[in-house]
Amino acid sequence: MGLFRRKEDAPVAAAEGTGSPAGAAAPEWVTDAERVRPLLRVRLMPSAGLPAGRAPVSKPLLGGDLAAVLEVQDTMAVTPDHLPWWGAEPEELWTVALHNARVRQPPVEARDGVHVMTGDAYTAGNLLRIREFAAPPQDGVLVWVPRPEVLMFTRLTDGPSFVSGLHSLLGMRRLDTARGGPDAAAGTPLYKDMIWCRGKTMQWVGASVQEGPKAPHFSFTGSSAFVEVFHRLMDQAVDASQARRP
Repeated sequence: MGLFRRKEDAPVAAAEGTGSPAGAAAPEWVTDAERVRPLLRVRLMPSAGLPAGRAPVSKPLLGGDLAAVLEVQDTMAVTPDHLPWWGAEPEELWTVALHNARVRQPPVEARDGVHVMTGDAYTAGNLLRIREFAAPPQDGVLVWVPRPEVLMFTRLTDGPSFVSGLHSLLGMRRLDTARGGPDAAAGTPLYKDMIWCRGKTMQWVGASVQEGPKAPHFSFTGSSAFVEVFHRLMDQAVDASQARRP
């Protein structure tokens, strides 16, 4: 277990040209497993943004739309060339990086049925451990990662809370895009659509809302399993609304 080796074991020297994927030389200290261990992080990025050349150690998400990438914080993406430095296998590095995310998790703030986590550029990487802090109910959670430093989710507990949380989440998305100007949707956001997390699965969900004279109208595109959950929760919301009428 390279990342947990005894301090008297000398690290492997950095080979020439085995720096960051961008070609910059890595600092000498990154060959020291003891120094690297607390700095291993998980960054989410669009798969199209993965660096060319030395492909980083990564995991595809959402059918390949997103990638979770291992990085040494603010230093470099980890590539297979770097693994001999620490005598570690990729899965060991993932375990350590997720542990670091757990230790450094930003607080989660509740806002109108939506839970918001805001922190550094690795905050969205907490998507990989959403089950730990979101306590998803049976129907899961809807997640939005607008930028690397933000993760938002609403729990699918029942019809009324689903409608309230979803309305808030889509409203936040609309406001976020408006603040960024007309090019925001195609530029800085990490992922514009929703992510449905249930059990160990993650699925893409396209969502939109139109304000109506009496109530908002939601439109969704996704798997048949999500569509079934959506209609069931919407029916619950309608029944609850009718029951409140005098």
